[in-house]
Amino acid sequence: MQAIAEHYAKPVHGELGGSFARVNDFNHEFFLRWGKIEFDLFYGAQVNLKVVLKVYRQHNICETYIVDTDAYDIQWNQHKRRTRDFYIHPFSNSFGGINCVKFAFIIHKDEHSIPSERDYIFMDWDQLQGNGVRHFITDMPSKQVGACAQRAMWRFSLGNCFLRTAKLVW
Repeated sequence: MQAIAEHYAKPVHGELGGSFARVNDFNHEFFLRWGKIEFDLFYGAQVNLKVVLKVYRQHNICETYIVDTDAYDIQWNQHKRRTRDFYIHPFSNSFGGINCVKFAFIIHKDEHSIPSERDYIFMDWDQLQGNGVRHFITDMPSKQVGACAQRAMWRFSLGNCFLRTAKLVW
């Protein structure tokens, strides 16, 4: 049996904050939203976890980011991890608006990297339109996930890839 990251960890909570404005060096205003994801790990603190954040935009553009996590509530046989705050640019003049945000995760144990079996939907189109949402994460059959996942499945199926999804629910 091949090890998968879900044998060691489970995503349990996701949060996406409201939109706020920033100004760059050229005095152009742009907007950001912050987010974080929390995990329960079924192993001691010697296991590390990294999140692979996938931001899907218009025109089949996918931005991919690696997000570090920090351990807390540590016990000898389990602990919790939360990502450091990450920031999402909701609308880019170059790449358009966000359709959905997904993530996968990687467990680092004994000098081995173990990827998650699934991609998880962090926020879909409807949730991204809100001004700050908090979600608990549960597994759902792929036919019940939103239109964002269905579009992603169609795109990935063209490349002969199989995409498993889970959905964040209210």
